[in-house]
Amino acid sequence: DVDEFTLQTLMLYKEKKFCSATNDDLGIENDKSTENEAVAKEMLKGAKENGASIIAKNLSYSYADSEKKVLNGIDFSAFPGETIAFVGPSGEGKTTMIRMILGLTRPDRGEITVFGQKMDQELKQKIGVVLDEACFPEVITPKELGKLMGYAYQNWDQAQYEAYLDRFRLPRDKKFKEFSKSMKMKLAIAVALSHRA
Repeated sequence: DVDEFTLQTLMLYKEKKFCSATNDDLGIENDKSTENEAVAKEMLKGAKENGASIIAKNLSYSYADSEKKVLNGIDFSAFPGETIAFVGPSGEGKTTMIRMILGLTRPDRGEITVFGQKMDQELKQKIGVVLDEACFPEVITPKELGKLMGYAYQNWDQAQYEAYLDRFRLPRDKKFKEFSKSMKMKLAIAVALSHRA
């Protein structure tokens, strides 16, 4: 069952030990009956009142070319200082969940709030993200990218960006397509950390 698997693989790092939040741990069965929905709503209400940074309510998503739901009725919250890892086989909704949190993909059903609000352009200015691949134009150089990011981010810190380029020993005039995988990721980290997120 996809949603059981997804909940079983939602890992929380808290108090220096890993624990998994499964349907059984949450007291929620997979059929999402009215009683179970009430339990989930109460749990999420408590999360909001206790300052959760991310709250997901009843998320469902199906890929356009498939009837299979990769996410179905997912509820979770994340608090400041916690690290969450989505772990599982390819095609089970891990990247889709992250894209929904970032507002890049819309769920079929449900909602996500980040810092108490739905994702919008203003909120995106306050978040730094590095995904599994750095996606910059192949012909751009780090020097040119810094100028471009100055237009994209209101709080772009060019001096901070330059410091990261130095720290990561990234050449300023080399084209992105000529970078190794690790250099591309370092550049993505430099960008993510240079707009005062």
